[in-house]
Amino acid sequence: MRTGFSFKGIHSSSFQGMTVKTKDRPITPEMKEETYSSANQNSEHSFARANPYGHEYYNDRIFQIELSVASDNIDDLQNKIAKLSRWIMGSGELIFDTAPLVKWNARIIDTVQYMPERGGKKAVFMVKYRVKPFAELVFSTIDGPCLDEDIELKSDMPIGIDEYFTFSNKASFDVNNIGDTPVRPVITVTGASSAYSIECNGFTITVPEDAIIDCERYIVTDLSGNSLMSQVTVIIL
Repeated sequence: MRTGFSFKGIHSSSFQGMTVKTKDRPITPEMKEETYSSANQNSEHSFARANPYGHEYYNDRIFQIELSVASDNIDDLQNKIAKLSRWIMGSGELIFDTAPLVKWNARIIDTVQYMPERGGKKAVFMVKYRVKPFAELVFSTIDGPCLDEDIELKSDMPIGIDEYFTFSNKASFDVNNIGDTPVRPVITVTGASSAYSIECNGFTITVPEDAIIDCERYIVTDLSGNSLMSQVTVIIL
Protein backbone atom coordinates (compact mmCIF):
# COMPACT_ATOMS: atom_id res chain seq x y z
CA MET A 1 0.00 0.00 0.00
CA ARG A 2 1.54 3.31 -1.08
CA THR A 3 1.14 6.05 1.52
CA GLY A 4 3.01 9.03 2.87
CA PHE A 5 3.79 9.80 6.48
CA SER A 6 5.22 12.44 8.79
CA PHE A 7 8.00 11.82 11.30
CA LYS A 8 9.36 14.39 13.75
CA GLY A 9 7.22 17.03 12.04
CA ILE A 10 8.66 16.42 8.54
CA HIS A 11 6.56 14.83 5.79
CA SER A 12 7.96 12.21 3.43
CA SER A 13 6.93 14.36 0.45
CA SER A 14 9.67 16.81 1.47
CA PHE A 15 12.20 14.45 -0.12
CA GLN A 16 11.99 14.81 -3.89
CA GLY A 17 12.12 11.59 -5.84
CA MET A 18 11.12 9.39 -2.88
CA THR A 19 8.18 6.98 -2.78
CA VAL A 20 6.79 5.27 0.31
CA LYS A 21 5.27 1.82 0.64
CA THR A 22 3.91 0.36 3.88
CA LYS A 23 5.15 -3.23 4.16
CA ASP A 24 3.83 -4.23 7.59
CA ARG A 25 1.59 -2.30 9.97
CA PRO A 26 -0.12 -4.60 12.51
CA ILE A 27 -3.67 -3.53 13.40
CA THR A 28 -3.36 -4.98 16.91
CA PRO A 29 -0.43 -5.24 19.34
CA GLU A 30 0.80 -8.48 20.91
CA MET A 31 -0.62 -9.11 24.38
CA LYS A 32 1.71 -9.62 27.33
CA GLU A 33 0.84 -13.00 28.77
CA GLU A 34 2.07 -15.56 31.26
CA THR A 35 0.40 -18.99 31.11
CA TYR A 36 0.36 -22.09 33.24
CA SER A 37 -0.39 -25.55 31.92
CA SER A 38 -1.66 -28.05 34.46
CA ALA A 39 -1.43 -31.80 33.84
CA ASN A 40 -5.04 -32.42 34.90
CA GLN A 41 -6.89 -29.73 32.95
CA ASN A 42 -7.49 -28.82 29.36
CA SER A 43 -5.83 -25.84 27.73
CA GLU A 44 -3.75 -23.36 29.73
CA HIS A 45 -4.54 -20.73 32.34
CA SER A 46 -3.69 -17.16 31.37
CA PHE A 47 -2.45 -14.62 33.90
CA ALA A 48 -2.78 -11.69 31.49
CA ARG A 49 -5.30 -10.02 33.80
CA ALA A 50 -3.52 -10.93 37.03
CA ASN A 51 -2.65 -7.35 37.98
CA PRO A 52 -4.18 -4.66 40.22
CA TYR A 53 -6.02 -3.10 37.25
CA GLY A 54 -7.70 -6.28 36.01
CA HIS A 55 -6.99 -5.88 32.29
CA GLU A 56 -4.43 -6.99 29.73
CA TYR A 57 -1.26 -5.12 28.82
CA TYR A 58 0.47 -5.14 25.43
CA ASN A 59 3.90 -5.04 23.80
CA ASP A 60 5.07 -2.45 21.30
CA ARG A 61 4.18 -2.79 17.63
CA ILE A 62 6.73 -2.89 14.81
CA PHE A 63 5.93 -0.91 11.65
CA GLN A 64 7.95 -1.63 8.51
CA ILE A 65 8.12 0.99 5.76
CA GLU A 66 9.90 0.72 2.42
CA LEU A 67 11.46 3.93 1.09
CA SER A 68 12.61 4.21 -2.51
CA VAL A 69 14.82 7.14 -3.52
CA ALA A 70 15.68 7.89 -7.14
CA SER A 71 18.04 10.47 -8.65
CA ASP A 72 19.67 11.42 -11.94
CA ASN A 73 23.20 10.59 -10.81
CA ILE A 74 25.00 8.83 -7.98
CA ASP A 75 26.33 12.02 -6.34
CA ASP A 76 22.84 13.50 -6.00
CA LEU A 77 21.58 10.17 -4.69
CA GLN A 78 24.22 10.14 -1.95
CA ASN A 79 23.20 13.65 -0.87
CA LYS A 80 19.57 12.54 -0.65
CA ILE A 81 20.57 9.48 1.36
CA ALA A 82 22.50 11.67 3.83
CA LYS A 83 19.47 13.93 4.37
CA LEU A 84 17.16 10.95 4.65
CA SER A 85 19.33 9.24 7.26
CA ARG A 86 19.26 12.32 9.49
CA TRP A 87 15.47 12.40 9.25
CA ILE A 88 14.60 8.77 9.96
CA MET A 89 16.96 8.39 12.94
CA GLY A 90 15.94 9.00 16.55
CA SER A 91 12.46 9.16 18.01
CA GLY A 92 9.39 11.33 17.57
CA GLU A 93 5.76 11.46 16.47
CA LEU A 94 4.82 9.26 13.52
CA ILE A 95 1.64 10.15 11.58
CA PHE A 96 0.40 8.27 8.51
CA ASP A 97 -1.55 10.04 5.78
CA THR A 98 -4.19 7.30 5.96
CA ALA A 99 -4.84 8.08 9.65
CA PRO A 100 -4.15 11.81 10.08
CA LEU A 101 -5.94 12.14 13.44
CA VAL A 102 -3.68 9.77 15.37
CA LYS A 103 0.01 9.91 16.21
CA TRP A 104 2.37 7.15 17.25
CA ASN A 105 5.21 7.49 19.74
CA ALA A 106 7.90 5.94 17.54
CA ARG A 107 11.61 5.28 17.44
CA ILE A 108 13.69 3.60 14.79
CA ILE A 109 15.19 0.17 15.48
CA ASP A 110 17.75 -1.95 13.65
CA THR A 111 20.39 -0.80 11.21
CA VAL A 112 19.00 0.81 8.05
CA GLN A 113 20.70 -0.59 4.96
CA TYR A 114 19.95 0.16 1.35
CA MET A 115 20.04 -1.78 -1.90
CA PRO A 116 21.44 0.20 -4.86
CA GLU A 117 19.62 -0.20 -8.16
CA ARG A 118 19.77 1.24 -11.68
CA GLY A 119 23.54 1.66 -11.64
CA GLY A 120 23.54 3.54 -8.35
CA LYS A 121 20.78 5.98 -9.29
CA LYS A 122 18.17 4.41 -7.00
CA ALA A 123 18.24 3.19 -3.40
CA VAL A 124 15.65 1.11 -1.55
CA PHE A 125 15.51 1.24 2.27
CA MET A 126 13.60 -0.89 4.76
CA VAL A 127 12.88 1.14 7.89
CA LYS A 128 11.51 -0.40 11.07
CA TYR A 129 9.80 1.76 13.69
CA ARG A 130 9.01 0.52 17.17
CA VAL A 131 5.84 2.27 18.37
CA LYS A 132 3.83 2.25 21.56
CA PRO A 133 0.99 -0.32 21.56
CA PHE A 134 -1.69 2.34 21.08
CA ALA A 135 -1.81 5.64 19.24
CA GLU A 136 -2.90 9.00 20.64
CA LEU A 137 -5.07 11.70 19.13
CA VAL A 138 -3.15 14.53 17.50
CA PHE A 139 -5.01 16.99 19.74
CA SER A 140 -5.62 17.04 23.49
CA THR A 141 -8.99 16.34 25.03
CA ILE A 142 -8.82 19.72 26.77
CA ASP A 143 -8.30 21.80 23.64
CA GLY A 144 -10.18 19.64 21.14
CA PRO A 145 -9.52 19.51 17.37
CA CYS A 146 -8.71 22.60 15.31
CA LEU A 147 -10.89 23.72 12.41
CA ASP A 148 -8.26 22.87 9.77
CA GLU A 149 -7.60 19.30 10.91
CA ASP A 150 -8.48 16.39 8.63
CA ILE A 151 -11.65 15.07 10.29
CA GLU A 152 -13.89 13.04 7.99
CA LEU A 153 -17.55 14.02 7.82
CA LYS A 154 -18.63 10.52 8.86
CA SER A 155 -16.21 10.36 11.77
CA ASP A 156 -17.65 9.36 15.16
CA MET A 157 -15.54 12.03 16.87
CA PRO A 158 -17.79 13.87 19.37
CA ILE A 159 -18.48 17.50 18.51
CA GLY A 160 -17.18 19.79 21.26
CA ILE A 161 -14.98 17.05 22.69
CA ASP A 162 -13.37 19.49 25.13
CA GLU A 163 -16.72 19.86 26.90
CA TYR A 164 -16.55 16.18 27.87
CA PHE A 165 -13.41 16.80 29.92
CA THR A 166 -13.80 20.33 31.26
CA PHE A 167 -15.76 20.82 34.51
CA SER A 168 -16.51 23.98 36.45
CA ASN A 169 -18.20 24.68 39.79
CA LYS A 170 -19.12 21.06 40.51
CA ALA A 171 -18.63 19.24 43.77
CA SER A 172 -18.24 15.85 42.07
CA PHE A 173 -18.32 14.40 38.56
CA ASP A 174 -17.47 11.29 36.55
CA VAL A 175 -14.97 11.25 33.67
CA ASN A 176 -15.51 8.66 30.92
CA ASN A 177 -12.76 7.36 28.64
CA ILE A 178 -13.89 7.78 25.02
CA GLY A 179 -10.86 5.90 23.69
CA ASP A 180 -10.46 2.24 22.75
CA THR A 181 -8.19 1.10 25.59
CA PRO A 182 -7.73 1.79 29.32
CA VAL A 183 -5.53 4.80 30.01
CA ARG A 184 -4.00 6.60 32.98
CA PRO A 185 -4.98 10.24 32.55
CA VAL A 186 -3.22 13.51 33.25
CA ILE A 187 -5.64 15.65 35.31
CA THR A 188 -5.28 19.43 35.63
CA VAL A 189 -7.18 21.16 38.43
CA THR A 190 -7.43 24.95 38.65
CA GLY A 191 -9.41 27.28 40.89
CA ALA A 192 -9.42 24.96 43.90
CA SER A 193 -10.38 26.83 47.07
CA SER A 194 -9.53 23.92 49.38
CA ALA A 195 -8.21 20.36 49.35
CA TYR A 196 -10.03 17.89 47.10
CA SER A 197 -10.04 14.13 46.45
CA ILE A 198 -10.02 12.01 43.31
CA GLU A 199 -11.13 8.35 43.30
CA CYS A 200 -10.11 5.78 40.69
CA ASN A 201 -9.71 1.97 40.73
CA GLY A 202 -9.93 1.73 44.50
CA PHE A 203 -7.47 4.57 45.18
CA THR A 204 -8.34 7.93 46.72
CA ILE A 205 -5.84 10.75 46.35
CA THR A 206 -6.22 14.02 48.26
CA VAL A 207 -4.46 17.11 46.87
CA PRO A 208 -4.16 20.45 48.75
CA GLU A 209 -4.21 22.97 45.86
CA ASP A 210 -4.31 23.54 42.10
CA ALA A 211 -2.27 20.73 40.57
CA ILE A 212 -1.38 18.51 37.63
CA ILE A 213 -1.94 14.87 38.55
CA ASP A 214 -0.06 12.54 36.22
CA CYS A 215 -1.51 9.07 36.75
CA GLU A 216 0.90 7.49 34.25
CA ARG A 217 4.08 8.65 36.01
CA TYR A 218 2.55 8.68 39.52
CA ILE A 219 3.54 12.27 40.26
CA VAL A 220 1.67 15.39 41.38
CA THR A 221 2.99 18.88 40.70
CA ASP A 222 1.68 22.42 40.97
CA LEU A 223 0.86 24.31 37.78
CA SER A 224 4.49 25.45 37.52
CA GLY A 225 5.85 21.90 37.66
CA ASN A 226 7.03 21.87 41.27
CA SER A 227 6.47 18.62 43.14
CA LEU A 228 3.58 18.37 45.63
CA MET A 229 4.22 14.73 46.55
CA SER A 230 5.04 15.55 50.18
CA GLN A 231 1.58 17.18 50.56
CA VAL A 232 -0.44 14.45 48.83
CA THR A 233 -2.36 11.76 50.71
CA VAL A 234 -3.21 8.41 49.10
CA ILE A 235 -5.70 5.93 50.56
CA ILE A 236 -6.21 2.40 49.19
CA LEU A 237 -9.80 1.32 49.68
